[in-house]
Amino acid sequence: MRVKCPTDSDEEISKLCNISSDLETQLQNIPVTSRQSGLTFRNIYCLMCFNDSLEYAIPWSLEIDCEEEGNLNFITNYSQIIKHAKSNKCDIFYYTSPLQNYTRSCKLNKNIISTCNVSGTWKNYDFNIEYACQTYDNNFCMFKNIYCYMCNPSEKSDVIRRSNITACLTSIKYLSDSPEQFYSKFSLRNLHVYNFYKDSSYKTKVFDPNKNKYRNIMCYPGRVLTSDGCVPLLQTTRNLGYIVSLGLTSELASDIIGTVPFLKSVKTGFRKYLKSLLDIRKVNFTSSIYWANPNCAENIIWQSDTELNISVYQKILILDYIDRFKVEQKLISIFNSNFVVAHDLKNFTFKVFKNVEALSIESFSSTMGFVKSCFLRAVKEDSFLYSKVNSLLTCPQIELEMTEFKINSLKLTILAKSIQVEYDEFIIMSSGKARICLETFRYIFIVTHKTTSAHDYQPFISKD
Repeated sequence: MRVKCPTDSDEEISKLCNISSDLETQLQNIPVTSRQSGLTFRNIYCLMCFNDSLEYAIPWSLEIDCEEEGNLNFITNYSQIIKHAKSNKCDIFYYTSPLQNYTRSCKLNKNIISTCNVSGTWKNYDFNIEYACQTYDNNFCMFKNIYCYMCNPSEKSDVIRRSNITACLTSIKYLSDSPEQFYSKFSLRNLHVYNFYKDSSYKTKVFDPNKNKYRNIMCYPGRVLTSDGCVPLLQTTRNLGYIVSLGLTSELASDIIGTVPFLKSVKTGFRKYLKSLLDIRKVNFTSSIYWANPNCAENIIWQSDTELNISVYQKILILDYIDRFKVEQKLISIFNSNFVVAHDLKNFTFKVFKNVEALSIESFSSTMGFVKSCFLRAVKEDSFLYSKVNSLLTCPQIELEMTEFKINSLKLTILAKSIQVEYDEFIIMSSGKARICLETFRYIFIVTHKTTSAHDYQPFISKD
C-alpha cells in the first residue's frame, strides 16, 4: 500500500494523503485500489500523487459485524457509527474480495533486483530514484522496475543522476495545474473517501425564490449527499425492512371458480417475482395484506376477461448482506413491470401499478366493511424499522416545515403555491415535517415561480 506521496508532489495533495490516524477520519478516507496499475493507496489523494487514473480507482467497501443486534441503516454520520460499534461490540473491517482480480501480489521473485546499488556502482545518490525503485512493480529485465535498473548501473557512470531527465515520464508526479478537476468528481460528501472541496455550498443548498433564502438539500436517513446524489452511508448492509404498497391488475384469461385459492396463488406468485427481482437468498415476508376488488364468496365465479385489481401491502425483511443502493433501485423500479401467476395449470399475467388504496389497507383492514370483502391478511409484530418504497428512498430532498403544508386524502398541499403532491411523492418524518424530492421542489418553487398557467404543471402535482 502506498501511504505517502513522493517529495515533489503537490503540497496540498500530500497533506491530504497524510491524513489523521483517528478512526473517524480513516473511515471517511478509505483505501482505494487502481484497476489500471493494480496498486493500492492509503486514500484517493495518495493515488493522485502518483498520477494514477481516477477513472479506474475502486474505493474499498466498509462492513460492520456486531455481536449484539442493532440497526445501522438509519445512521447519518461516521461518529454515530463509531459510537454504535463501541456499544454493540462491533468489528469494523474492509471487504476486499472484489478487488482480488485487480491487486498485485506482494511476493517477489528472489532473482529480481528490488533495491538500489546492489551493484555498488551507483555514484550519485538520488532520493527520488531510490523511492521509485522501492515503490513500483513493473519488471524491467531482471529488475523490479526501470528505476532499480537506473540505480544499479553496470559500471560507475555520471550519465543518469536523477529521474525524468527526458521529461517523458508522467507517472510519478502529479502534473495537473488544476487539482479541482478531481474534486468535482470526488467531493466532500462522496461516500467514505473524500474530505476536501472548495466552496461546495452550491451543491448542498437550493435557492427558494418564495422565501428568498437557501434551503438545505437532505437525504433519506442512512444516506449521505454526494456529487452523484444520495448514496447509502453503508453500501453493504443487512436487516433492511421495506413496505411495498402497490396494485396488481390483470384481465383474467379464464374463469376463476375458487377465488380465495386464486388469490393465494397471486400472493405466492408476487412474492416469487419479488425475490427473483431482488436476487437475494434470504428475504422474509412478514406482515401482508392482499385485497381484491370483487367479491369472493364461496359461490362466486370471476368471469373470464374480468379486470381484476388487487391492492397489496407487503412488508419484507432482508437479513442477508446486500448492496443497499442496488436493492432500493430495484424496488423503486418495480412499478409498471409484469409477472406471471401460475394457477390450475394456467398462466395469468399481472401488471404492477401505483395504487393509493394500498397505503390505507393496514388501517382499514380491521373494519367491518373490509372483513366482508375479499382479502388475505397476516400481520406479525416485530421490532424492525420499515421504509416505504417510493422515490424518496433515493432522491435528494427538501424538508418542509409543518406550517408550510397540509395533508388531505393522502395528498400533501403546499400552502404557498396551493399545489398538491401525490401520495408517493412525499414522506412525513418523525418530527412531523414533510419531505419532497429536490426535483419536485425545483419544479414547484422555481419553475412555477415563473409560470402563471396551471397547464404548465407536470402530471404528478395538481392545482388545488
